[in-house]
Amino acid sequence: MIILDCCNHLDFFSRIAPIGSAIGAILTGFGAFGLAIWVLLKYRRERGRKTKLTIDLLNSNYLINNVNQIYLDVIFKNEGIVELRTFKRFRKDKNGKSTEVEYTWKDSIETVKYSIELQIKKVKQSKVAFDWFDTNQYDTVIEHVNLLKDIEIPDDLKDPAFYIEPSESYHLGCWVQLESGLYEAKVIVVGDKKNLPDDFWHRRFPFEVK
Repeated sequence: MIILDCCNHLDFFSRIAPIGSAIGAILTGFGAFGLAIWVLLKYRRERGRKTKLTIDLLNSNYLINNVNQIYLDVIFKNEGIVELRTFKRFRKDKNGKSTEVEYTWKDSIETVKYSIELQIKKVKQSKVAFDWFDTNQYDTVIEHVNLLKDIEIPDDLKDPAFYIEPSESYHLGCWVQLESGLYEAKVIVVGDKKNLPDDFWHRRFPFEVK
């Protein structure tokens, strides 16, 4: 009789074993799914706190006394949900006075002088032109233009020269005098020092002067 009872118990456990395995697999699946959702939400929260800037450029050409005058209107829009701040170019020297830094960004191939900078190059007559730093493809016309000149306050060592609130747009621009030809403008924005190299944006725009 005892042997029969043991056999019955073994038979019962053999029947429920697959059910337990199935339940374990389901719980494991739910756990993996929940972990994936948590990772995704965490990633979106972290990315949501990142700055996001879009840059556009409009150009208006005027022929005055046979001279081409071009107005370049640079449009910035903060597409993120956090405020965007530019690099603070002025520091306090040992005497407590405001002094300008030599550059806002520098690497092995490029030096950027201003927090928001405009560069213009003329496209050479070559089969292909894409390398901004290749003198065989481009001629430098204007190397550094400070688009924040009107609003920078050198004596203000606390606040950045420029910042954009979320969803806000801002226009900066300048006049340039150019000969007829094909050109490319490059707009560079160097963000807050503590957020570099992430807060570094640039965009290039082709335009023609007839």
